[in-house]
Amino acid sequence: VPVHRAAAALASRLGTTPVALALGSGEEYELLATIPRTRFPSAVRALARLGVRLTPIGEVRRGKGLVLLGGASGSARGFDHFR
Repeated sequence: VPVHRAAAALASRLGTTPVALALGSGEEYELLATIPRTRFPSAVRALARLGVRLTPIGEVRRGKGLVLLGGASGSARGFDHFR
C-alpha cells in the first residue's frame, strides 16, 4: 500500500502505523482498481504514458477476509463515512 512520507510521519505522531492510517483513516487519495493479471503489464505501460504510476497492492482470491502481505500490520477495518 503506497504511503506518502508525510503520512508516515503523521502516523508516527498519532501512535499508529502508516499502513493502519492508510487503510482506516478515510483520508487516502489513491484510486483502487482490479485488473486481470494478464492485462497488468499493458495497464502499467498505458498509464505510464499519462504520467500515472500503477502500484500493485494485492490480489483477489476466493475466500473471506483481508491478508496483508510484506510484513505490514495494522487495521483493515476501512473507514465509515457515515459515522
